[in-house]
Amino acid sequence: MRPEGVPDRMHFSPTIADDDFRLQVLERYEPHVDSLSAPLDLLVSLFARIFDMPYGAVTLVMRDRVSFRSCFGGRFEDVSRDVGICSHTIAGPDPFIVADLADDDRFRQNPLVSGEPHLGFYAGVPLIVPEGVALGALCLFDMRARPALNREQRELLEEFGRVVSAMIVAERQAEEVRRAEARKSLGVSRRAAAADQAFQRMKSLIGDEIMTPVNAMIGFARLISQQAYGPIGNPVYQQYARHIATSGERVLRAMDEARRMEPASTTPEANDDGIATALEEMVEAALSALAGEARHAGVRLHTVGGAKIGLFVDRLHLAQMLEQLLSFCLHRVAEGGCLEISWLREEDGSACLKVVGEGALKAGSEDLAADGAVGEDPAHRATGDTLAGNLPLIARLAAGYGGSLLIPCDEPDGAMALLRFPPHRVSVRPGRVGATSTPVEGTAVGPDSSAAG
Repeated sequence: MRPEGVPDRMHFSPTIADDDFRLQVLERYEPHVDSLSAPLDLLVSLFARIFDMPYGAVTLVMRDRVSFRSCFGGRFEDVSRDVGICSHTIAGPDPFIVADLADDDRFRQNPLVSGEPHLGFYAGVPLIVPEGVALGALCLFDMRARPALNREQRELLEEFGRVVSAMIVAERQAEEVRRAEARKSLGVSRRAAAADQAFQRMKSLIGDEIMTPVNAMIGFARLISQQAYGPIGNPVYQQYARHIATSGERVLRAMDEARRMEPASTTPEANDDGIATALEEMVEAALSALAGEARHAGVRLHTVGGAKIGLFVDRLHLAQMLEQLLSFCLHRVAEGGCLEISWLREEDGSACLKVVGEGALKAGSEDLAADGAVGEDPAHRATGDTLAGNLPLIARLAAGYGGSLLIPCDEPDGAMALLRFPPHRVSVRPGRVGATSTPVEGTAVGPDSSAAG
């Protein structure tokens, strides 16, 4: 809404060429500005102090408002784009400076000048990104008129603007690299899971299709060599029968040894290199990989958010555990339901990821495990589900890091799975993660983007 007393938009807010494109670019960069809030707060403070100004800010010029993101001198409410002076700053590539706003025809009637807070001085520089548009401004302002900036000050103002723009671009590029690595990790985890499933099928084949007839063959060969049903005309045949029985026993020993083997992907190696894997990033990557399945099933995916938790766990193993566990739970939520994922650090220092099914659950989802603990193949046999067959693998991977997988029964809050890691595998980083939600139609909705103040 236009503030009371604003006679006409064209008096205060210039027209921006191809503003729709600029707003599309801004939408892509906005989350990365928010993730830089702490370092930008420090930089804006330094910026204002160097210029001896009482107020400074990084702003984003949205479709209908100017949003203050990092501020010095106080916290400022968003203002209408009609009257926000940063709307002028983004209209060109150069610094925009007005030494006396009350003496300038463009701003004399601006309610921010003629009324509270009675702005007197403004100096801003556009924050231009590689796409060639300005996201907003780095600005200084005062409630009284001040002398115009000299050439050196203007150059310093531009340098600060380039630093802020470079920080925002670098943060977005780093996030793209992290997402690419997560996608690559998920691809490797899928191949590892397929290899593990093939290995389990091979073990089953050994037991059902090979060892049974080999045992029969050995038994018949023994009977023949012992002439249990009468003498053998040629003694050579008796010797052949003994060889067949001996060779069959060797095959049995080899097959039994193969059945006890585990594929390399299920033997986790501790991540002791001092670098923690960000849990929230891996959850986001797993949900991104499952978004298509969720849309097809008519199930909404929702993360509650919380502390930024790092896990000293191999990145590939964590990706494998999360994708398979969330896929397992997703297929037990009926159409129109919601799969909610949350994580927290518990009082003993351990980390717990909780998956809750909200709304209607598919029949049989209450019988995921007899006693709630996931261990060996009976969990697979109990459900008769291929996805459930991944639970023992997830449990083995978690156990390799001292963790555990629990499949609760009849929980009041609808909890479907609890994945825990012990305190020595957990670190907590500064900041918090906002909630995210993916509606059934598949349009991602992130954290609320309203400005500070």
